[in-house]
Amino acid sequence: MRFKLSVIASLLFTLFTHSGFAQVRTKIDEERKGVWYLDKKALELSEKFEKWDKNYYVGYMYEGSFKYNRASDYFGFKNAIKPLEEALRLIEKDYDYKLKTRTPDMRAYLDIYQYQLDFTWISYLLYECYSNIEQPTEAMRILGNVRSKKLQKELYCPSYPSMSWVIHRNRFHTSKKYPFLKNSIEENELLALKYLDSAVIKIQKSYFVNSTIYNPGHEQEDLRSVYWNKSLIFSYNFEMDSAEYYYDLLKSTGSFSENNYAYTKLMNGEFKESIRYFEIGKKKDDMSEKRTKEFYYMLALLNVYKAKPQTGITDLTDIISKLGSTPGFGWNNIGLARSYYYNGQLFESQKHLTKADEFEEMHIGTTWAPEQYDFIKNIFSYLNKERKLSSIPFEDKQYWYNVPVLVKMLGFFVDEQTDKFVLINKFGSNPERDYVYYHIFNPENMITFDETWKIIDGLDADFFIKRFNEYLIDDSRDNVKRYYRYFIARLLINKGKYEEAEKMLNEVLTDPEIDVEHEKLLQARCFEALCKIYDKTDSPAKYKENLLALYSTFPQLVPFSGNIMTFNLRVNSGSENPEVKKILEELYQCKINFLKPENRDSDFPTAELSFEKIDSIWQIGCKVTDKNGLAISNLESFKVDDIKGSGKRIGYYLFNIPTTTIPEYGENNYWLIAGILFIIALLWTAHRVKKSLKF
Repeated sequence: MRFKLSVIASLLFTLFTHSGFAQVRTKIDEERKGVWYLDKKALELSEKFEKWDKNYYVGYMYEGSFKYNRASDYFGFKNAIKPLEEALRLIEKDYDYKLKTRTPDMRAYLDIYQYQLDFTWISYLLYECYSNIEQPTEAMRILGNVRSKKLQKELYCPSYPSMSWVIHRNRFHTSKKYPFLKNSIEENELLALKYLDSAVIKIQKSYFVNSTIYNPGHEQEDLRSVYWNKSLIFSYNFEMDSAEYYYDLLKSTGSFSENNYAYTKLMNGEFKESIRYFEIGKKKDDMSEKRTKEFYYMLALLNVYKAKPQTGITDLTDIISKLGSTPGFGWNNIGLARSYYYNGQLFESQKHLTKADEFEEMHIGTTWAPEQYDFIKNIFSYLNKERKLSSIPFEDKQYWYNVPVLVKMLGFFVDEQTDKFVLINKFGSNPERDYVYYHIFNPENMITFDETWKIIDGLDADFFIKRFNEYLIDDSRDNVKRYYRYFIARLLINKGKYEEAEKMLNEVLTDPEIDVEHEKLLQARCFEALCKIYDKTDSPAKYKENLLALYSTFPQLVPFSGNIMTFNLRVNSGSENPEVKKILEELYQCKINFLKPENRDSDFPTAELSFEKIDSIWQIGCKVTDKNGLAISNLESFKVDDIKGSGKRIGYYLFNIPTTTIPEYGENNYWLIAGILFIIALLWTAHRVKKSLKF
């Protein structure tokens, strides 16, 4: 009898307890109504709900949502994972049967809908968190768990399309690093497409069970994520017709990505259209959303192609000041490093490259990966060191007689070659170099064609000539073939085949399809290459013609090209002042040919200088005009209180370069270099005499 009473008491207690918990959970469900997962009240609610029932998933779901929404670094997303994992565990523990229920009955579906909605939301946030902290294996675990429920609608977290995206983003890795991958890029891309085909099959199988609940055409909404990913993958694999087909399916929907479509236009060499779509994406941007905003970086890159690096500098500086140290800060600083590099401002380029290097970048909502980020930093580390070397001969044409400068140049050369060695090794071990870099303008290529050339310059010319000639035949993108011809021409110059190279460069420049506004960098590099040919073949008239074309197209490139530009010089005022004479002496040290008024050549631009001292400040005017008197440079004057370095600054101003930092490498020491040369000659003579003696 006592036993029966204890059992009854236990059952009553259990029923009472469960009834109490049910009442609490009903209360929680009532209070959460109308409160969005990412609402400002999410944290406040989560604390209340967890206190009321620590075993109910809702409180942890709101806590994780709040932390995810405010995360912008590794620790932020890591902090969001813990409550989200607890929410996932608890919802599966208590409501797994509701998650696995499939029904065409509206009333039955309404009973399970909120749990399936919450489950897919929790799973989506966990997938995002793990992706953002570069843990794709964990992200795939979460997605595999969603897939296993066989939900009739995956709502916030479409499993197969998301798995396809993870595979595509990590395509250049193998199963050795991530077990869910295959062992080559080709296999991984095929696997990503298979997951998308599986998504289509799943949507089709769920059509009937959903048709009595959702409006007609509901399956099209589910298919959008499939189309979105297929457009991305087909673009990457140069299947342009297929990519365009899926973009067309998306264009009339809210799932169309102007940002992604801009890459497809860039792939085809349609730079104007690419800029247009990146601009649309930028205008639609939600400034509060913490993710990598690719369009700012890419628009600055495209402005380099237009020979307008200053525009990129202005835009990137503005967005960095607005967004601060949020995801994308590092990428935008790399973009600034590039813009300053092409604007001839070495010091500023290095400063922003250092910022990118010191920033722990988060690659959120993008296929851009840490490996690509590090690779581009390596490229600009090398380019800036190369630029440092080439700037010295421009600033001092007599540098050969300056021992301190020669010593420093030796150090710079060692640094540059070390970086080039590291860069080539990374490039050689990059499984995507053929897909992404040799083919040029692949959606995953975040460097310019010019930077690609800098990497392959000096490598096996015959290999690359063969490769790019194959692309001229096989690649269907006609606008890109200009760039293959340019590369082949540069490689032919390296082999001393000047006549063939000249013909190919002129083919590029006379191509009727070339976009003269948006392909100025290509034109400028062709003019530069032709200058090299005509210098080697002693053709002064053609050399002059192409040097002037290079200067008028992209003047910032000229000082570092090894060419000597000529200016008609006119000093309007202040020329007799001793300080002005010092400034002019420093200017004349630059690798520039100045013509006095009596030797004027109207083909060359005219540099008009003026000097005025007010109190202790010098106002230095620097105006450059063409033969018709039209202004060429948009830089006209600067002020200094110390004239040291002003001559070199004028030299850069003539090429539209607003350099403010001029490093000092050392003073000329003619006697010292002469003494060293004498000692070398003496030692060489002694060595020859010793070899001639017989002992």
